[in-house]
Amino acid sequence: MIESIEFKDVCMSFPEKQNLLSSVNMTLPMNCNVAIQGQRGTGKSTFLKLVCGLNIPHSGEVLINQNSISNLSFNEFLPYRLNIGYGFDYGGLLNNRSVYDNLKLPLLYHKVFSEDKAHKQVMHYLDIFNLTEVANERPPSISGGRRKEVCVARAFVMEPEMLILDDPTTGLNAENKKSLIKLIKHKRSEGILKHLFYTSEDLTFVSELVEQVITLRQGEAVYLNLEAQKVVGEV
Repeated sequence: MIESIEFKDVCMSFPEKQNLLSSVNMTLPMNCNVAIQGQRGTGKSTFLKLVCGLNIPHSGEVLINQNSISNLSFNEFLPYRLNIGYGFDYGGLLNNRSVYDNLKLPLLYHKVFSEDKAHKQVMHYLDIFNLTEVANERPPSISGGRRKEVCVARAFVMEPEMLILDDPTTGLNAENKKSLIKLIKHKRSEGILKHLFYTSEDLTFVSELVEQVITLRQGEAVYLNLEAQKVVGEV
């Protein structure tokens, strides 16, 4: 179970962007939908990857349940990883596997479900995102929008308690955007999905889901408590 995530003096710099994040200290809001917002180039995607351990800070620490992610071995971090659903652009799809196999692989690899239950789980999410017609196609042979829908569906397939979505609605048609919003609300109401961190420039998507906001600007991360301030941060 993921109970807390904390940034301690977190810094990230790149040759093209020095001090992208500079000495960020923050205890992240949990058990809610958190929008990570800011102007382009402020490090929103980098911030999300730090939250879920895909990036390690150049200095400082990211702590999950008070344990420094940098100091955890693969096996020590695995229980957390299995409770996180990732949706980053088109990354991670295997081009030599069908859409169906891309969704099914993590379920079987991590021995989460039996073969029969894994099949039903995959077909369920293919149906939600209207992907059944391309289930046997490989990612390179389908459109960019369809690939994005596969990535979003895959983020849900293991029923994670924490979801990381980076600009998930880009490329999705109106029907699938509505399906995504409905699915997130349903999983949250069921108590299956506890923590959602996401970026989006889709104002409708943000307004439908946002409960808390973290705004990035000039290397800093500013947390806005919406219940207290009744505002939505800048996009």
